[in-house]
Amino acid sequence: MFGEQPLEAFSDSNPMLNELFLHLEALRQSENVSAYISLLEQVLQLISCEDEPVTWAALQFASGNAQQQNREGDEKDRLAHAIACYDSALTVYTPERNAANWAAVQQYKRRALCDLAELQDGGELLETLRGLVACCNDILTVCTREATPANWAVALYNKAMALYVMMRRLPSTLWRARPLNGPPCRTAKGCLCINLRICLRIRSDQHS
Repeated sequence: MFGEQPLEAFSDSNPMLNELFLHLEALRQSENVSAYISLLEQVLQLISCEDEPVTWAALQFASGNAQQQNREGDEKDRLAHAIACYDSALTVYTPERNAANWAAVQQYKRRALCDLAELQDGGELLETLRGLVACCNDILTVCTREATPANWAVALYNKAMALYVMMRRLPSTLWRARPLNGPPCRTAKGCLCINLRICLRIRSDQHS
């Protein structure tokens, strides 16, 4: 099924919107992804983030999931659109409010960034990898080794692989950053190397 965000729970005082929500859920269950995406876009034109932030964020989340699993059109464009939808949802969902939805959106965003990185090269790839590292960092603030070991391990692995690719491709003069612990590095590659060693050491400890 292309969407895991059920829409039947949405409610609105506007009968037309209620009917559209029911239609959305029917399309989601029918797996008619093109029609589902089209109707999601129509509904999003009728709901504003200011007036209905939670409903708007849920629709953005659903749209991102559908775009990510759609098989029509250019894959890079679809994944970029999905990531944009997730970012929109994350303007509403926060770890302090809607924590479960925030974590779920971050996980789907991580997956989309991984898929997009496989299709890119050069500057586009590096930008996506930076976004992937940031997304994994966010996930690791809530997915701990003790509470959710599987999600924790996947995020740590994706972060380590992104850092590894960046370390191999990124000229040291282009980016400076701070490692997970300690002072800023003198070069980008030095910073990435330190972060990568930390990720790999933690992952190794998990299996010891």
